[in-house]
Amino acid sequence: MCLWRQVSWHSHLAALLARRPLAYHADMLGSYWRSNRACFVPAFVVGVLLIALWGWARWVYLPEDARRGELGTLCVGWMFGLLLAASLATIGWTASVQEPRRLWRIFLGTAAIAKICGLLLLIVGLGSGILRFVDILKALVVLTSWLVALSAMVAALRRWGAGMAVMGTGLIAVMLLAVPVTLMPVVRVAGQSRQAGAVVTITHLCPSLAMLAAVWDSVPLEWGKMNQMYHLTALGQDVPMNLPAWWLSAGLFLAMAGMGAVIGRAKRRATIKN
Repeated sequence: MCLWRQVSWHSHLAALLARRPLAYHADMLGSYWRSNRACFVPAFVVGVLLIALWGWARWVYLPEDARRGELGTLCVGWMFGLLLAASLATIGWTASVQEPRRLWRIFLGTAAIAKICGLLLLIVGLGSGILRFVDILKALVVLTSWLVALSAMVAALRRWGAGMAVMGTGLIAVMLLAVPVTLMPVVRVAGQSRQAGAVVTITHLCPSLAMLAAVWDSVPLEWGKMNQMYHLTALGQDVPMNLPAWWLSAGLFLAMAGMGAVIGRAKRRATIKN
């Protein structure tokens, strides 16, 4: 038995050395990169855009003597730009992916976008001393759940074509990103008795407010008292509105993603049967 084990071990080692494992794995990685490099293009574009945006906001936008006092506000504005850029990239990427291995490529591209956004949040937030590490993690959870929801919605609408998927998901995304403006008429119509419940509901559906709530301990902005909010439109932003619970918003986005996945799977099965 000992001799058999010795011969077997040596034979396996000889076979492994004969295959040149380093070259073999290098070839595998090269082949993987060539077949999936397009998945990382949206993340690269988002990264370059956000780096340029932060550089402009940090060193060009304000005079040097006014930058330090407004650094927190600039960081929050940059985070909203990050949210918008990542949303557009996710929608466009999911709509553009074709077979084969469509689901895997969608996942890989969306994960790359979320990862580059998390890396930039760490660099900007910790590097500038604005955001705490735990708040960055909370913001990243909200962002990732939102991107997964967008990707699932686009995949569910792909049955009617890529253009319809982009337009439909883009419309929903814009409405939710700007929910204090777009859905405020719903609050007005709800009346005094149901107004508070309507406000709570729509705020938890807003990813921008959820990300602001995630970093609230680091950058406590009095966002509801900013004068510019009352010059944007006449739809009624003067209705009292508190920030949502970030974890509940993330859960709602994941629920939206689950619904989109179920709808997309059901439509795919119906298409295969037909």
